Amino acid sequence: VFDMHLATFVVDMMVFNTNLEVFLQIAWEFSFDFAGNCHKAKRVRGFNLNLNNSSEERYVFLNVLKFVLAGLVVVFVVIELRRMCEIGLVQHFRKAASFVDFLSLGICAVALASFAYLQGMPIMDKFTFSSLTDLATRQETYVALEDIASAFEDQGYIVGI
Repeated sequence: VFDMHLATFVVDMMVFNTNLEVFLQIAWEFSFDFAGNCHKAKRVRGFNLNLNNSSEERYVFLNVLKFVLAGLVVVFVVIELRRMCEIGLVQHFRKAASFVDFLSLGICAVALASFAYLQGMPIMDKFTFSSLTDLATRQETYVALEDIASAFEDQGYIVGI
């Protein structure tokens, strides 16, 4: 779409790799400034909609591993909270190691919550290729795929912390 007022041209497409069963969202953005210079930007985001697939062992193992990790995070948070109650909040955080432990547990909890958010998105369970070929649902499905691509990118940044 090209808009003369914004002077921006965007080419956006979604590709599905059948060998790896992953989607790839690719966008090229061309912006023109007042002098006529063109600034190019590209965005490439890959994502997998099979994370809730219980018919393949690797996804079942991945989901079991996430539940085990969530359980361990809960156990360690309870241990940290118990220590805080026993010796007091100020005394507990006087040690730098306690602060680092609590911060890392918080980051783990946020990462696991982002996994849960992704798996709870409606497109994860309801996607079919026929919804992309049907004119009535094509736009809604493509927007949902864009949203999940963005959520996967954000989740990647969270895990990267």
